[in-house]
Amino acid sequence: MDSHGKTEQVKDRYPRLKEDDIFESCPVCRRNCNCPACLRSDALIKEMKQKAKTKDEHVEFSVYLLQTLLPHLRLLDEEQMIEKETKAKIQGEEVINKRVNQTESNDFAEPVVREWSRFGWHGESNGRIPCPKVSDECNHGFLELRSVLGQNFITDLLCKANELAQRHELGTLDNFCTCSRLDRKTDVRYHGMRKAASRAYSSDNYLYCPRAVQPQDEDLGHFRWHWKNGEPIIVSHAIDSTSGLSWEPSVMSRALCQIAKRQHLDMKAINCLDFCEVQIKIHEFFTGYKEGRVDCFGQPRMLKLKDWPSTNLLEECLPRHCAEFISSLPFKEYTDPFGGCLNLAVKLPEECLKPDLGPKTYIAYGFPHELGCGDSVTKLHCDMSDAVNVLTHIAEVKLEVTGIENLKEKQQDVPKLQEYLRKHFREFRHIDCRPLKQFEVFGRQYLLYMDNVSAELRVIHPIHDQTFYLTMEHKRKLKEEYGIEPWTFIQKLGEAVFIPAGCPHQVRNLKSCNKVAMDFVSPESVFNRGISYTSNKSWVC
Repeated sequence: MDSHGKTEQVKDRYPRLKEDDIFESCPVCRRNCNCPACLRSDALIKEMKQKAKTKDEHVEFSVYLLQTLLPHLRLLDEEQMIEKETKAKIQGEEVINKRVNQTESNDFAEPVVREWSRFGWHGESNGRIPCPKVSDECNHGFLELRSVLGQNFITDLLCKANELAQRHELGTLDNFCTCSRLDRKTDVRYHGMRKAASRAYSSDNYLYCPRAVQPQDEDLGHFRWHWKNGEPIIVSHAIDSTSGLSWEPSVMSRALCQIAKRQHLDMKAINCLDFCEVQIKIHEFFTGYKEGRVDCFGQPRMLKLKDWPSTNLLEECLPRHCAEFISSLPFKEYTDPFGGCLNLAVKLPEECLKPDLGPKTYIAYGFPHELGCGDSVTKLHCDMSDAVNVLTHIAEVKLEVTGIENLKEKQQDVPKLQEYLRKHFREFRHIDCRPLKQFEVFGRQYLLYMDNVSAELRVIHPIHDQTFYLTMEHKRKLKEEYGIEPWTFIQKLGEAVFIPAGCPHQVRNLKSCNKVAMDFVSPESVFNRGISYTSNKSWVC
């Protein structure tokens, strides 16, 4: 290999190291070696987990959790009291220590009644619920209310929380942020803000965009305020503080190719034109990632991988890359999967079945111009948990960017977005550029059928089904007809983007890119958006 070839190989494997730097100190001494053995080393991951076990949690974070979640714990207790009263009526017992008056009781009972009616349950006057007839084998009995955690678990927990609240004299959460006082007519780049919309008479056209390098103590306060309001947050230079491990596809695939299990050499990709799976070799996919692919009509062929390697193998197959990603995450109080003080998923007991929060890789081709059909996109959708994703690598292009269009609207605007999608559903292209023929919201089942002439798609929900992608023209009409304009911004290489739970958003790749994402559960979202979104989604399951 000539000197030029060696230089290019060094650049791919160690993108942040110059040739002179390697002469001074080799990658092994820098703890940044990319040989297969080092790439498969899990020493850093084990070190992170051990450090999380021994780390002392600051009292201020626990107080903040208590302050944020206590009102919702009180609501849960009140709802449980309604259920206890219902059970007492069924058993003919007198309700003792009734904690709410009749008006409040009716208010709290409404969600429970809605839950019953949704499943076809109709309570009798005394509160008994007849078992709905599912089959002829049903004995037509009555459903019983049973407590999983014990009759007084929530009440006892609330008493302990109230005692702690009195001891620490909880105040009120901040209702403003210094960012909101900035003059929007001036250049705000140096104030950690980025313009993402041009809504008239709106104070939220700018998104909070701090630097990850040398974060200040007040940055966490800024983050909390914007996060509580359901705003996306962009953190620049997220990977600058890491060791510089290469996310070059050839480096990642080389680590996997050393594994004896040959099934990892084949992968399933998604063709963005028809959203069908295609079987492809690792090296073939990544060749197209860097050089591009075209179909038989000369059009760019967009392929994407999702959750590669599979989520349960990422730490096993690519432990160094997994550790590198975790070390790049800003605001670790929220995002650390092992010891985040404000990440409620970390606080689940060991014996609990924990959700799959990642990390996950999203590797896809991209194209700078909007094709309108077959674009490399993630369609309009909502996530049940909070998410942070870092753009770790792009192909060698002039503009090192990927496009993210975050369609988070105010809560009252989401129904307008759904109404727009229902009205204009025939203009959207889902499979092979064929239009949607019929659209149903909150239908009973999801039907997908094709005939010899055309495809007809029945959709239960315009957002949760991940069926639509809004092009520039669609967004223009959305603004004209409903006054809704999404936040639209460019995610640059090395930036971390935070998306709150329940936030409608979509993504289009402008270039081939590798994005790594991690989910977390923040106290601000678990009730304010998480529970309401889960309840909403249950309507369409």
